[in-house]
Amino acid sequence: MNTNTWRRPALAGATSAPAPASSFPAVPWLPITGGGDQLLCLSVMVAGRPATALLDSGASRSVLDRDWASGAGITLSSRHELAGLTASVTAQISRPLPVTAGTVVLPPIVPAVLDLASISAAARRRIDLVLGQECFLQNEVEIDPDMARVRLGPRRAVGTDEAWLSLHRTPDKLFCVDVRLDRGLRARAILDLGSSIPLYVKRDLAEAGRLLEGRPTSTSASVGVEGISLSTVTRLDCLQIGDHRLRGVPLNIPDTWNLDAPIVIGAPLLWKFRTIFDLGRRRILLTPGTNYEEPLIADRSGLHVIGGDNCLLVIHVSPGSPAALAKLEAGDEIVAVNGDAVTPRFLAENRNLGRRPAGIPYRLAVRDKPARTMVLADYY
Repeated sequence: MNTNTWRRPALAGATSAPAPASSFPAVPWLPITGGGDQLLCLSVMVAGRPATALLDSGASRSVLDRDWASGAGITLSSRHELAGLTASVTAQISRPLPVTAGTVVLPPIVPAVLDLASISAAARRRIDLVLGQECFLQNEVEIDPDMARVRLGPRRAVGTDEAWLSLHRTPDKLFCVDVRLDRGLRARAILDLGSSIPLYVKRDLAEAGRLLEGRPTSTSASVGVEGISLSTVTRLDCLQIGDHRLRGVPLNIPDTWNLDAPIVIGAPLLWKFRTIFDLGRRRILLTPGTNYEEPLIADRSGLHVIGGDNCLLVIHVSPGSPAALAKLEAGDEIVAVNGDAVTPRFLAENRNLGRRPAGIPYRLAVRDKPARTMVLADYY
């Protein structure tokens, strides 16, 4: 069971390297929560009020939750179109707001204001702020997956020996890196820490590159600011970023596409690296972390849920999956799993039950319906 579907693949083709000697020792590290297939969050102060911020290199501007803005008395002005993966949404714009993270003073943000309830439900925790490119353009942002921490510091001198990869900026102001997929397909990929899906590919590109030919497929659902979107899912043999070769990558091909670049690389793949984002200079440094070679296990349930009111709300059931065999349906409300009630604590501690080994059974209590038994199995 997974809110935003399965994650990451086994990576191979590179050896772990020592952490870059480049860090900024005078700048403190800040703890982050999440990682792996979960969104990366840190605690910040916005206009003097505490907030939980999602780090999102794929957001062209920061986004503030409407309820949080209302509670803080934030004034709103003009309307603005904000591009999501599958559609654009209309938001209002806030006045400039100061942001601090620990002792680090970040550049002021002028966020779009939207209802982030769907993002919070997908993350199974409250998200008050999506911290977008304002944070990344004026700082180097270094993420250390081994220690679950981040630091935001001034740009260092350009002349280093490290193997920085060049970035390109799309017309919709997102940053891309050149990648190579199996079967010889080359394209540019958006770097999106705000996506809990390892890899998205536009359907036109997937079809042109014959990425689905000869591979088992199913479907999945994911949640963004534009709502719930459906994708075809399979596994990619290889994804190469610079000299790093990742194998067995879960691949999502959405039904609709709204971005200029045809590929999106999400947080699960970036979490394999100690990463330094230097978007102001259009470059990124990737150093394999200690989990680089660990195999990535795909979802084995086919049950896609978001956190509801003391329940797991089913938003999609993958055809041919264990969830489908158990006759679960979209709209079902799961109120207990193996006898454990679905409470806020359960939601926080049991995010990815569907990524456990094949053969594990779950007894699911469904509101107003008979209980169901679902046994995990590979289905694509």
